[in-house]
Amino acid sequence: MKKKKFVPPSGQSDDFTIFALSSDLPDYTLAFRLNKQLEIHLQKEADLQVFQPSSKSPKPFSFYFCESDRDRNLFLIHSLADQNTLMKSYFLILQGFFQNNELKEMVNALNETEGVLSVNRIIPNAAPGSSKSEKLKSDLINATLTDLEYHMLEVKKREKEQKVQLKTRPGKRKVLYR
Repeated sequence: MKKKKFVPPSGQSDDFTIFALSSDLPDYTLAFRLNKQLEIHLQKEADLQVFQPSSKSPKPFSFYFCESDRDRNLFLIHSLADQNTLMKSYFLILQGFFQNNELKEMVNALNETEGVLSVNRIIPNAAPGSSKSEKLKSDLINATLTDLEYHMLEVKKREKEQKVQLKTRPGKRKVLYR
């Protein structure tokens, strides 16, 4: 009898669409303008720590998160290491399934957003034989996506702890029907 391999369905989606945004705005202003333009609700969360194999210490990233109702999430992240540069680089990461026409509408809306200078789609995996800079960018994105999943587990855990929970009192219980 042939052995069958059982693969349980994953609760997390590995389907990411990544855009690189260039802007001269600080992260909170860009998040505000994206919220307005795209009609989303990006909210500031704890900074994301990204561990790269090439460095010994993690790099902090500013982290904004928006959860959609259809298992779709949006993340806006920005490296806090390049705060003093004139033009800042942001990653807008979309998690979940987005149709091509939705992506086109989003790119058009991003291009129309005041303060966004350029929008480029990024493919995370570098092809063999690509340049060193492409491999470094691919490594950064892969490390970011990995650490993003761990960070979201922590965010969800904190969210759950902050919810009001009803406590039951041990002892007497009222009986409504006999």
